Amino acid sequence: MTEEAPKKPLNPPSDEFTEAFSARIGSISGTCEFCGRTYFSDQGYGYDEGELEELRRKAAENPDKFIEWEGGPGFVDVDGRHWVVGCECNAPRRYEDWIWAHRWKIADYLKARAAGRMAEAKEFEAAVRDIPSLLENVQARRVENDGPKEV
Repeated sequence: MTEEAPKKPLNPPSDEFTEAFSARIGSISGTCEFCGRTYFSDQGYGYDEGELEELRRKAAENPDKFIEWEGGPGFVDVDGRHWVVGCECNAPRRYEDWIWAHRWKIADYLKARAAGRMAEAKEFEAAVRDIPSLLENVQARRVENDGPKEV
């Protein structure tokens, strides 16, 4: 039977990645949806009665899963899940590393998608540009068929 090699800890995601994917929300508490750790604010306001005390009790019993820290947690949204900014699992780093390793392919993809969207936009622009003349033609046909109408 072989022993499993210990996992190398991930470096935190870069500030640029964290900023780009920030959920732009904060809270008095939150759970990292990658590792299950719950982080909660050391501030006493915003909690329901007894809630902060309960979180502190849980932290005393399981300090690796319930972490009290200064201020409240912020979140980064990655792959449909919240990562608590500063959580030691550093899960978003895998995504950042993948994006960076494939950046040229991703750039080509984005250029191709943008070019396709630009073509669609130009077709739409041409169609919209024709609307006034189409309306004039419809009005002219009405006059031809029904005679002029008083408005």
